[in-house]
Amino acid sequence: MGVFGIRGVSPAPNVLNWAGTFLQVRTMFEHAWTGLRDRFSSSVLGTTSPSVPGLGGGLSRPYRLAVAAGCWALALAAALLAASPWGTLFFFPALMVAGVFGGAELALPALLLTLLVCRYRFAGVDLWLFGGAAAVLTLLALAGREMFRESRRWGVRYRRLLNAMSSAVTVSDEHGRIGRPHPELEKLIGMKWPSYAGRRWLAAVHPDDQKALLPDGPSEDVVLQRAEIRLKDPRNGDWRWHLMRAVPLTGADGEVDEWISILTDIHDRKLAGEQQAMVIGEARHRLKNLVTIIGIAGEELAPARTRSGRRGVPEALPRPPACAERRVGPGAGRQLHDRWRRARWWRRRWRRSLETDSARLSFEAGRG
Repeated sequence: MGVFGIRGVSPAPNVLNWAGTFLQVRTMFEHAWTGLRDRFSSSVLGTTSPSVPGLGGGLSRPYRLAVAAGCWALALAAALLAASPWGTLFFFPALMVAGVFGGAELALPALLLTLLVCRYRFAGVDLWLFGGAAAVLTLLALAGREMFRESRRWGVRYRRLLNAMSSAVTVSDEHGRIGRPHPELEKLIGMKWPSYAGRRWLAAVHPDDQKALLPDGPSEDVVLQRAEIRLKDPRNGDWRWHLMRAVPLTGADGEVDEWISILTDIHDRKLAGEQQAMVIGEARHRLKNLVTIIGIAGEELAPARTRSGRRGVPEALPRPPACAERRVGPGAGRQLHDRWRRARWWRRRWRRSLETDSARLSFEAGRG
């Protein structure tokens, strides 16, 4: 029995076979598209290349010539097979590819060659109309190429800047799954693609720090997420501190579509900060003990007024013997007062010295 008491009907074996075949074909196309996308992103855009490309990089000239010539040859073959003036429409995609990939040095020769073929092979084509449309399409392709190259230059600039400021840059979906190669991350965690695909890259994060990667509230309200995490160093297996800063990218509906994150090595700064905190804490403890001791000594040596109103030996202290009083003389109160003033001076001097040392340590640690 199914839901609400309805008897379930098992699908036919043919339906299951067709569904399995469809899923296999779909998976194959997805893998092929992912590979083509990653290759284009690495070779043309340079976003996933092992090294940062130059501003004028991209595909090599022989490769671009091969792509443009191949597309034009396919268009010529399709037009000849059509054996009709309408077959000349296949030249338009070829001219577009020549303009986008080859630029003016390949688009203009392709345009002239197309006009010559149409003139001598397809007599029924209005050459002026076809030539004008082909020229407009070629100009649009060249304009699109310049816009694309400018966008690529800005991508290269930002990547070079991020490489100088951070150790790695990652792009993941709304659940933190990585879906494409990241060369900088591979060098940082020592894992090769696709061993860190999905959420398997968390294997390089310390188990105690993995919960710090989850946002505290709704992702839509997060502007910048910061977390200090430890990543395993592939060189020696030690844990190194890194600062991870992530920014959500939202879609038109306001939901988070992707997370872009940068990782910065702060291991040395983290250890220096901990050492600085320990030194400052120890200095404060010593200062507190010294001030306490000096305060107690100052209270014991502080002069007090006698009943007659003159400064002298405090009445709370035991009176010295007569021989000691004769040896000290009537200036004993003045001597105690001088000792008390010297104790206060030394206490202020020690406090200023320790405060100066603490400020110097804080400044040096901040510069480091």
